[in-house]
Amino acid sequence: MSDIHIIFKNYKLLKEGEINLKEGSIFFVQGQNNKGKTSMLNLLRSIMEVKDSTVNPVSFGQEEGFATGIIPGADGNLYHFRYDFNIEGKSKFTFIDFEGKVIKGITQMRSIFNYTHFTVEEFFDWSKSEPGRKKQRDILMNLLSEDERSCITEIDLKVNPTNGSIVESRKLVGVDVDFLKKKIDNNIITDEQLNLLKSKNQIEDLYVAIKKEKEDLELILSKSGTNLERIEELKEDNEKAKAKDIEKRQLFVYEISELEKKLNEKKEAFALYKKQVESELKESQEKIDNLTKDTDVEYLNQVKLKLDGDGTEKNPGLNKRLEIGQQKKDEIIKIEVLNNQKVADKTEYDKKLKTFNDYDKEIKDLRDEKKSIIQNSPSIPDGWEINSDYITINNIPFVESDISKSQATKAIAELMMRVNQSPIMLMGDAESLGYEVLDQLDAAAKDNGKIMIFAEHVREIEERRLICYDDMEHGSKEPEKALF
Repeated sequence: MSDIHIIFKNYKLLKEGEINLKEGSIFFVQGQNNKGKTSMLNLLRSIMEVKDSTVNPVSFGQEEGFATGIIPGADGNLYHFRYDFNIEGKSKFTFIDFEGKVIKGITQMRSIFNYTHFTVEEFFDWSKSEPGRKKQRDILMNLLSEDERSCITEIDLKVNPTNGSIVESRKLVGVDVDFLKKKIDNNIITDEQLNLLKSKNQIEDLYVAIKKEKEDLELILSKSGTNLERIEELKEDNEKAKAKDIEKRQLFVYEISELEKKLNEKKEAFALYKKQVESELKESQEKIDNLTKDTDVEYLNQVKLKLDGDGTEKNPGLNKRLEIGQQKKDEIIKIEVLNNQKVADKTEYDKKLKTFNDYDKEIKDLRDEKKSIIQNSPSIPDGWEINSDYITINNIPFVESDISKSQATKAIAELMMRVNQSPIMLMGDAESLGYEVLDQLDAAAKDNGKIMIFAEHVREIEERRLICYDDMEHGSKEPEKALF
């Protein structure tokens, strides 16, 4: 790595001095609070971003300031620069390449470093909010090729948990599945109803047989019904005649006793009446006998008994049995409707469930494809994954509660090396980093031609100092020498 040399004056807490980075890959800006550690990091950031990183970079009480020197760009070449700023908020950047050509235009200046700023702390803080988590995802996405990003974007449009098209389709089908499941569960057919349904054919056959028998018996009654009615009428007339005869006989006896003088007349009338009545009664009985001979009354009574029953449970009658049979037939129809609906619902449920499972598999396959794209991309560091809502490292969600800072720093450092081609990397605070992690970071920085700069709070020193990790006795807080 080429030497980096920067002279500064009146930048925030940096009154006047210089920065020299030589023969090292990790450097620490050490000191107590309010000694300019953050000011130094912000100065380097301003140079690489080619814009003021703070609202007012001028030291308190001063009118203007500057920084100038030599710094390497993303292409590995050295660039001369000058950064002027004043209390009025005006600033100016000038860059000259290794051939002496002045770089014009902010866009061209920024392309020298192609620098995307974030520190370990900032990366952690981003995980606390949705906009921050989006920044994390965008950083990883920007590392992918255009084709890889296009594929992932297309996949996210389908499987994003919030509004992915397939996810939404699955959600709608899921509502139908839940509804049909509840409908099926609530559509209860009892064992008794199922048994009745199984007996449908037997009940139908029995009903038809009973109905046929009833119709046959009713036909018999309809054919013989007139005779029975006539017999009953004649019997009634005969009984009336007998009653009238008794009344008349009594009257005649009374009249005979009272009217002896008319005895003969009355006897003759009585005899005549008697003969007439006897003749009528004989004629009526003959009619009854004749009709009785033509009609089997006992049989017809048995037919009526079979039709109407005797009111007992053993003999309810064909009419009652048909009524019960009709009730069972009606119940069977209802059960059939219920069962058919249940079968239809189950068929629809199975169809919807298959669609849901197909969507689920498609979503899983697409997410696996997305995961595979990221895992197989040469641009993404090992272990990093991009989910729809957050990023993970080694399958652990990247949030402060789930991952230690020391563990994450190495991973973020590797990510920063992929994101920024610029040699200089502003890492943030180093307080939580042990020597094992620092050794790993140092090796990675050397392998990739990077310079990592950390801020470190040290109470034991009065002034700010810049220390190279190579010059430190590892395991000791005391450095061998300071660079300024």
